Parts: sequence; C-alpha cells; structure tokens
Amino acid sequence: MDNQLIKLFSQAEDYFSSSIAKRTRDCNGAASAYSTDVDGEPQNTLVMRNSVRSLDRLIKETVDFFALTNTSWCIVMRAELVTQDVNEMLKCHGFMPADVSVAMALSLNQISPTQNESVKNMDDNLDTWAIPLSAFPATSDDINIKYARSHKLALERKRNMSHLSLFKDNEIISSMTLSWNDNWARIDDVATLHQYQHQGYATALMSYGIALAAQKEAKHCFLEASPKGLSIYQKLGFKELFKNQVFTKRKST
Repeated sequence: MDNQLIKLFSQAEDYFSSSIAKRTRDCNGAASAYSTDVDGEPQNTLVMRNSVRSLDRLIKETVDFFALTNTSWCIVMRAELVTQDVNEMLKCHGFMPADVSVAMALSLNQISPTQNESVKNMDDNLDTWAIPLSAFPATSDDINIKYARSHKLALERKRNMSHLSLFKDNEIISSMTLSWNDNWARIDDVATLHQYQHQGYATALMSYGIALAAQKEAKHCFLEASPKGLSIYQKLGFKELFKNQVFTKRKST
C-alpha cells in the first residue's frame, strides 16, 4: 500500500467534501464529519481515516453534530479499521454494514491533452449539470437541486472545482466534478442518464476530465468507486488503493 498516495487521497477527499459541506467537524485528522443541506447519507458523512481513542465518544459527538440539521448520515471507514469490536460498537449505535467503496488512483505523468467539443463547463448552470445525477439511487429533483446549491457554495468559496457535462444534440447526457489542489486532482459525481448508460459517454467525459487535471499540473488523480463500476475506471488506468466500509443507520420500524 502506497502511504504517500493514501495521504494525498485523504487530502483530496477532505478538499472536495469540505468544499460542498455547510459545516465540518475534524477529529485530530483521524476522522471528519461533513454536513450539507441535502437530506441523505451520501452527502452527510463521518469519514474515519484512522483509529480513534474512543469510538463510542466520537459517534456520540457526531450524533450531536448532525442533530443540528436533523438529517440522516452514514459512516465511511477504512476497511482495515473494521474489527469485530468496531462492528459491535457501531451496532450498539444502530449502524450496520451497507456497502463497500474502493479508493482508486491514477498517475497523470503521461496523459496527453484531449479535445471534446461535446463537453462543456457548467459552473454557471449547475441546475442543468445536476440533471444526470437522477441516475443515482434514492435521488429526486429536489435532492439534485439542493446538491447543486452545495456545489455553488464551493464555487463561492473560490474552491478549485470544475463541473463538466457531455452533450449530444444539445441534450445533456453525462456529468462529473473535477476538483484539484497542489499536485492532485479528484473526480466525483460521475453520472449518465439511464437511457445513455453503457455507451461510452461517461468514459469520454472522464477522459476529458483526466486530461484537464493534467493541464492543471496535477500528478495524481483520485476517485472513489463502487465495486460494480471498477472495470470502467480500470480501463482508464485507475488502480485500487484501499477499500472503505460504509455503515448506515438501521431504519426504525
């Protein structure tokens, strides 16, 4: 495992998440909580990057943190931190394993410029940029509008972030976010409308984004993928860094 790459991944992860979050809370670098105005677990997260002295105390403090916005939230934890004791502690607080995500990295040393007239920067039209995000599970027009507003907040903060969309015959097909800082870049929010999936549109858009990251003088590009989407990113040259375990709160019955 490349510890330097993992450190850079964590920096990129925090840069993006804190950019779109309305409030953040840091736990000595070992964990961070990000709260947005969007109701739903993916946008409101406690990320655990290292072990903490008291997991029980951290969870209680995070409960209080998210209670201010009364939104559901999830825990994303580096897989190597998940032990039987950790599972039991999370279970006591009502959190159960729900998903796995894969942190991936790509070296940008030999990336050539890419031209694609179908790709547009949508920083000034985030509502349209958010349309393909309807392909994500458990989303809605209201959620997408609020999520777009969180990205507008990032731009108002002058964060290094570009919102890219691919069009066909003036119809938006696919979208993504590229953020960057220092010598790294990160890809998020890759989404394609259902009727256009598996036709190479997201790959073309990401190729453009990767080339743009190289133009920004980034040396590495990071993203977080679901296991079922690994093949797409691997074809682009991304390699696995580590896995995360995602825990969500049990729904009350």
